[in-house]
Amino acid sequence: MIIRPDDSVSIFGIIEGMEGFYTRSGAGPLFPLVQTNERNNNSFWKFPGGGHELGETLGECLLRELQEEVHVNVYPPSDEHIIFEERVRHDHVFMVYRVKYFSGTLTPGHEI
Repeated sequence: MIIRPDDSVSIFGIIEGMEGFYTRSGAGPLFPLVQTNERNNNSFWKFPGGGHELGETLGECLLRELQEEVHVNVYPPSDEHIIFEERVRHDHVFMVYRVKYFSGTLTPGHEI
């Protein structure tokens, strides 16, 4: 997908490899979700991630957002890690990366 300079881009991460963070015995893979309160004081659940900032790559954006929202570091993503991308309206792109856990303690950041 071509991302234009005037596009707004939201990037989210599905984090794999967090087996040490299971909440109960026998559970399947853990993919953290965050509950946020950003829109009209209505809470909603989402994969951790957020908005792309001017001057950063898409991968840098995802690394920053994961650190800010859940205090987790992942191996740097590349385009081959994109598992979903969709243009919404004419000026907004949503992207979801599948990334591998590297380090950090899963805890909510100040935005969550």
